Parts: sequence; structure tokens; C-alpha cells
Amino acid sequence: MTNASGVQGITEADIANYLANTPGFFERHAELLGSVQLTSPHGQRAVSLQERQMEMLRDKIRGLESKIIEMIRFGQDNNSLMERLHRCTRALLLTQDPADLPTRWCAN
Repeated sequence: MTNASGVQGITEADIANYLANTPGFFERHAELLGSVQLTSPHGQRAVSLQERQMEMLRDKIRGLESKIIEMIRFGQDNNSLMERLHRCTRALLLTQDPADLPTRWCAN
């Protein structure tokens, strides 16, 4: 990028590339991490990098909790189906007379 004086400047892409390829930067300049301010996704106020990361983790945890609840519900539904199938199969297998089989079909 060239500014008004014709001197090539540093772009955001250059900064991002430098930070991505220089993992020790924030170790050498740890004081910057506490002063970095980002926009909160829950409003237009600025928050620290740590607070923003906590918000992101909380959102991720909420999503995982929802998935766990859904998996538990599916497990309970599967258990119920398995019990019904077991009762039906048992009733069919315990039928002595083949002529009684049509009346033994489980509808519950």
C-alpha cells in the first residue's frame, strides 16, 4: 500500500502474516495482551482479549451443552424403542400356536 508521500506502508495483512509467523512475539511483549481491546459480539463496547476469549468459550460451551442434551434425549428415545421392540419380540416368540401370531402383533 502506498501513502500520499509515495512510501510503501505496512498493511493489516502484513501485520497478520507477521504475527502468525512469529509465535514468540507475544511472549516477548506479554504486556500487549492485557491492553488489546476488541469489540464484544454482545454489544458495541470494547473488551480485553481475555474477556473476548472467555465470551467465545462460553458460547462454545453453551453449544456443546445443547448437543449433549440432544444426545441424551436421542438415547432415551432409543431406549424406549428398544424396550418396545423387546416386548413385542418376546410376545411373538412365546406364542405357542402359529394361528395366534396375527393377534400377538404389538401396537404399543
